[in-house]
Amino acid sequence: MLTATATFDLSNFQRIKKIVPGVSLVIKDALDEYAEKVLAESQTLVPVETGNLRDSGEIDYIDVGGGNFPQVAITYTADYALYIHEDLQLNHPNGGQAKYLEQPMNEDAPELIKNIQTRITNLIMGE
Repeated sequence: MLTATATFDLSNFQRIKKIVPGVSLVIKDALDEYAEKVLAESQTLVPVETGNLRDSGEIDYIDVGGGNFPQVAITYTADYALYIHEDLQLNHPNGGQAKYLEQPMNEDAPELIKNIQTRITNLIMGE
């Protein structure tokens, strides 16, 4: 199984949450969009032999409780997902590539940060 995670500095999240009610929801919405986009992009990059690996891609929403920072995990559950993802030397005759999840995740991360900033600004401004 392969699970992608991104880590952000959340040291001020609890303070921001007190100042800006609703911030958890706007961040969750931004994470949802990001996860959907990354999964869709990874589906175009994942190597396909039988389709099992591609079909094992999923998004898991993690309930952290207590109003903590929302979390989402993008996962490929096939037993061999990590091996295929990490082995840069494998030949993929039907197309696809290694790092099929990491690449779109890294490419889309700046857009996620910008999306969160925009959503929080809109929330503060009442838009």
